[in-house]
Amino acid sequence: MHANTINRHLLTILSALLMLTVLTSGCAKQDLYEPPGSPYTVVGKLGLPSINEAGTIMGRTAFVAGGEAGLHTVDWSTPSNPILVSTVNTTKYADDIQVVRTFTQGVMRDIVHVVEGTEGVTSFNVTDPANVIDYNTGTTAVNGRTIYIDQGMDPSQAYQVYLAEDWKGVRVFDSEPGVPGTLGYSGVFVGTNGKAYNIAVRDGWGYCADNEMGICVLDLRVLDLDAVSLVSWADTPGQARAIALEGDYAYIADATEGLAVFRINEGDTPVKVAQYDLSGFSEGIAVRDGLCALAANTGGVHFMDVSNPSEPIYMGTTATSYAADLVFSDDGYCIVFDEDEGVIILGGRGPFDDNTPPSLVSDLVALPAGVSAVDLTWTMTGDNRMQGEVASYELRMSTESIVDEAGWEAATPLTGLPDPEISGTPMAHTVSDLDGSTTYHFAMKMTDNEGLVSELSNAAEATTAAGIILRNASLDIQGGLVTDTYTFTVEALWESPFTVTEVVIDGTGYTMSPAEGSYYTYQTTLDTGIHTYSYQFDAADAEPVETEEFVGPVVGEYGYLMGSPVNESGREIDEVQHTVLFTEEVIATNHEVTQAEWDAIMPGGSNPSQHLGADNPVDSVTWLEAVQYCNALSEDDDLTPVYTINGSQVSWNQDADGWRLPTEAEWEYLCRAGSTTPLYNGDLVELNCRLDVNLDAIGWYCGNAGTGPEAVEQKTANDLGLYDMSGNVREWCWDWYGELTADAVLDPTGPESGDRRICRGGSWYYNAQDCRSAARGSFPPDSVDDTVGFRVVRTDLD
Repeated sequence: MHANTINRHLLTILSALLMLTVLTSGCAKQDLYEPPGSPYTVVGKLGLPSINEAGTIMGRTAFVAGGEAGLHTVDWSTPSNPILVSTVNTTKYADDIQVVRTFTQGVMRDIVHVVEGTEGVTSFNVTDPANVIDYNTGTTAVNGRTIYIDQGMDPSQAYQVYLAEDWKGVRVFDSEPGVPGTLGYSGVFVGTNGKAYNIAVRDGWGYCADNEMGICVLDLRVLDLDAVSLVSWADTPGQARAIALEGDYAYIADATEGLAVFRINEGDTPVKVAQYDLSGFSEGIAVRDGLCALAANTGGVHFMDVSNPSEPIYMGTTATSYAADLVFSDDGYCIVFDEDEGVIILGGRGPFDDNTPPSLVSDLVALPAGVSAVDLTWTMTGDNRMQGEVASYELRMSTESIVDEAGWEAATPLTGLPDPEISGTPMAHTVSDLDGSTTYHFAMKMTDNEGLVSELSNAAEATTAAGIILRNASLDIQGGLVTDTYTFTVEALWESPFTVTEVVIDGTGYTMSPAEGSYYTYQTTLDTGIHTYSYQFDAADAEPVETEEFVGPVVGEYGYLMGSPVNESGREIDEVQHTVLFTEEVIATNHEVTQAEWDAIMPGGSNPSQHLGADNPVDSVTWLEAVQYCNALSEDDDLTPVYTINGSQVSWNQDADGWRLPTEAEWEYLCRAGSTTPLYNGDLVELNCRLDVNLDAIGWYCGNAGTGPEAVEQKTANDLGLYDMSGNVREWCWDWYGELTADAVLDPTGPESGDRRICRGGSWYYNAQDCRSAARGSFPPDSVDDTVGFRVVRTDLD
């Protein structure tokens, strides 16, 4: 049972006792008065099928941590009629949630981080709230309570996630911009000596609401385990459950004692300036522009005027069933997350002050566009960081560098710029009438409606041409088939006709044809192999110019898209999608090697299986034993063995026609049999051991198997006639385990060395998600496991 639910009967009684006293610091006298009506009233409500523990917002979308139900996304564009957009199951129990907008790899993403107790922090892409993508990532944790996200003004840089870990303290994670949704942990942790429930961070100092210690101050200026520390603390009369910062003060939701206010100053011991008793159990808090709201469970939502932090004034209470958390929107709404009633929209005042400037532009790029022009591109940021639209922006140019304010002041503002667009919009502008052979520097700033100005953008520079410019070289297909047509394109800039316009493919030049604008193209088919290309142009009044040599395309006789899309349920981060091409066909046996087949050609008594049965697949076989079987089968079939075995060292003669283990890429190609879905017969709904209709039809896994593998060929084969590719036993592959990349590859065989060999296909013991076509596994080659067997293939050399 959730901790907040345990005392609900007691809290119901307490909520009926509305406190009519004002207790300020140093004041012992109680003044009775009539409580005023609440300044906020209910304007909209949406019931949710869950216990709703916490929530946050991004614009007019709310994200709700729905306990066992997982993650809800709610559209409250119309405050009077909020709408449930989607619900996504989380790993365990969604306790807290925060959202951050990032700009990485040229893409703007909204990422939700969910606290799930002992499961740590999980991550979801909510850029499209109707199609939430589970990143299938998590972090270490003992018992996570809540998180705080500290993001700088550059949305392309890493941000920090601070996890309050109940009786342990605060753990710090860093986002990895190159791998969205992933939080890295470098061991940074600081204890609070009590039970850490909530954390807020500002200017390198952490202020933690600790259930036993009150407010704890953490030095987080240097995020290193030896540098972070607990530097001071001050107790509260009750249980500190949540904290909010504004100005020089920290405001604490103090459970049964209401609101506690402390003056803070970096590492100094906090000084208590006020305490105000309130009904209910205050566990959520929000503060904006001198207005404080507290979520008090059965006590509803209390509103306090804290414009004078030393003398908070009770403004009234809006009744709700069980208010667990809340947040203010920029335009003045109070969004309440109620355990019983769902999302409640409260209205009662106008917009709050805008104190958040736009994010800086981090991707300004300058490219020469001939002898007298430079092309500029960038992505718009927003009114508040990356949200909304800025009021204006300024772009400046100089022949000197613009890396600081002095350089900015000395630079010349450009005119004729395109109008601002909403955040995330790609922008372009050409600066003309420039001098040739000259280096120009550029930078920009954004300004919002309140006159708040962003930090200086990254500096960009370009040198106008002294000769022909070749740019935007591209190839439309990086990896494809011999039947495909490949289009080579380049943009060529010069002020007179060209005498040479060639693409050089594998050392031979081919004349390109003019296309739209200043572009040239060439189309052709290509033989199998890994090709190279470059571009060379010449003109009568210019020096010839040639680009660097590029690798590509990769061309094969047949191929497929290996790996899984980022939105595939159950996906692991190492399943990178990429194009795989093959030059030779592969022939595979339609079932896993059985024990009867093993006994027919291997020495007597050598069957290693733990689950005996003539038609059962061999199990508990090492990788080396599997390649030994391949050679023995080759000799038995009068084929040339492919493996040379010297102790534990094995080499592969790829010109031999004998039986062998498939490469990892071959295995997935054979498994998919032309399919692109998680399973070769469709989607996968269940990830663990619950019965999945599609998987049940094709494979044995923990949801339908007994205490070991089953006889082969009992389930439905794929379109290549292969059985048990998704379950029964995992199957050894040739490859050492290694990271995959997005590059197209030809006949891949994996890394040259390693400590684990690839196993594919799931097993009778494994979860459903491990039986997906793209799921990867690995074991040391000398390991023995009763979930591992193999099947054999050979290359069709005819």
